[in-house]
Order: sequence, then C-alpha cells, then structure tokens
Amino acid sequence: MKDIIADRVDEAFVEDAVSEEITDFMARNAATYGHGDARYAISLLYVAGMIADREESRFVLPEHVREAQGRTDPRLRDEDIALRPDEEKYVLLSLARCLKKKKEAVFIPLTQLETMYRIVCEEYETKPVGRVLLHALLKNLQILGIVNIDERFRIELPYVKAEVLEKFLVDLQSGSRQHV
Repeated sequence: MKDIIADRVDEAFVEDAVSEEITDFMARNAATYGHGDARYAISLLYVAGMIADREESRFVLPEHVREAQGRTDPRLRDEDIALRPDEEKYVLLSLARCLKKKKEAVFIPLTQLETMYRIVCEEYETKPVGRVLLHALLKNLQILGIVNIDERFRIELPYVKAEVLEKFLVDLQSGSRQHV
C-alpha cells in the first residue's frame, strides 16, 4: 500500500510535499479502513492533497489526512463522542489539543498526552484519573475505533481533524452542540 501511495506522490505532488510519515499514515488508514484497497488509498491521497491546496499549505499535514479520512469515509459520528463518559472526553480533548499544537505530528507520545490531560482536568475542575486508568481509557477508545495506539504507546487520531474534535468537545461541555 505504501509503495502505491509513494508512486502516486512522485507522479502528482511536488518534491517533499508529502513526507514518508504521511505516506505511512495514509497506508495504515487505507489498510485498516479501506481493507487494503488501492483505490481507497489513492482517494485519500487525492482528497488530502486538495485540502492542503485549499489551505495553501506547501505540505500535506496529518490534519489534512484526518480531514480527508473523515470526508471520504466518515466513520465517527457525533454520538460516538457525545455518549462517551466525561473521563474519555477529557482524554480526547487532550489528544486534540496536543495534535492541534503539533500540526506535523501523526502520533502524540503518551507523556505529552498525560501532561495535557492534567491541564484539561484542571481547566474543567475535575480530578485526573491515575496512569493505569488513563491507559485503560485509551485502550477502550482504541477498541471503539476512535483512536489508534502504536507499539510504542503513541496515540493517533485517525479520521477527524484535531481542531474540529476540540471545538466539538468544548461546545459539548459548554452546552452548545456542533458536529464532528
């Protein structure tokens, strides 16, 4: 899958516009959500490139791939997030803020997420859960398909833009409601 995407990148994009990390990200998404279908991967690449072009970005960023994933194959519904317990919403809000802060990052290390999680809990005046329960919450979010966790326990948001998820969660906590 990665080779197919890399070939299309060489044909259709200017040099260095799509990093190897982005190619890997798209290949994983295509393998997981597109069941290895090359057309799915090419569509994801095309839409991510169009989004990057729309935003006048010189590079295809993880946020472009997340938005492309959400547009080409929407799997995450508002209810999938809104019905989660507050503890999981705070974890997701923390992840969204970390990814929004580091636009070039596909994955966020657990230590960065933990730091942001404590900040979010303080902001919402709630006591953060301990490390063991935080890991359990992340594993549950992975089982539900909302996040991905790699072998080094780095966390990825596969198919919703971090800024969209952040706004949705903040609005949800304040009572107004937008769509993911």
